[in-house]
Amino acid sequence: MNYVPLWIKTDYSILSSLIKIDDLINKLTSLDISSCAICDDNLFGAMEFYNKCKSNGIKPIIGLEINLSFPVLLYAKNYKGYQALCNIDTLKNEGKLDNKVIYSYLDDLLVVIPFEFIDSASEFIGGLNEYFVGYSNLSDLEKITGNKVYVKKTLSLSKNEEPYLPYLYKIKDVDFKLDSDVTLDEMVSTEIKKDTLYFSNMCHTKAK
Repeated sequence: MNYVPLWIKTDYSILSSLIKIDDLINKLTSLDISSCAICDDNLFGAMEFYNKCKSNGIKPIIGLEINLSFPVLLYAKNYKGYQALCNIDTLKNEGKLDNKVIYSYLDDLLVVIPFEFIDSASEFIGGLNEYFVGYSNLSDLEKITGNKVYVKKTLSLSKNEEPYLPYLYKIKDVDFKLDSDVTLDEMVSTEIKKDTLYFSNMCHTKAK
């Protein structure tokens, strides 16, 4: 059993990732990764990901990244959670999303706030009953008390692809500095395996 990647962005996040779902499934299979989450800024790829994971013996976890001046990662615990993500995504697109609205949909969702945005998210966190702090390195992990989970934003499947990312972002006139590793991890520590597996076990998404 390998770890569970939880912040995979696919090319359904337009001009933000180099990862195609077919390539992702092949990579997960080669690494013996049996559970994985995608967390795009929309749900366009959710059903393709779900069906192809199920066809290849991989447990799919459906997530949604929303931005409230800081990123919030939401993951469906079950089918009701997936429905909640659909509602949140719709309200986001309509410009009707605020903290109070998000709180009303959280019963069947898991919430992750990346560690580097904890201060910015303090007001939002104040309205949460439960949330996870996402860490991407060991130095951050040592500073976290309470619920924690490893989340590394992943935009490519190999180091050879990374140099193309700045050009991708340039198309949408966004500066992209490759100052951190955004390639899918192939090996991680035992603690990361434990944390991500615990998180994965709370998700039981089933399509209707």
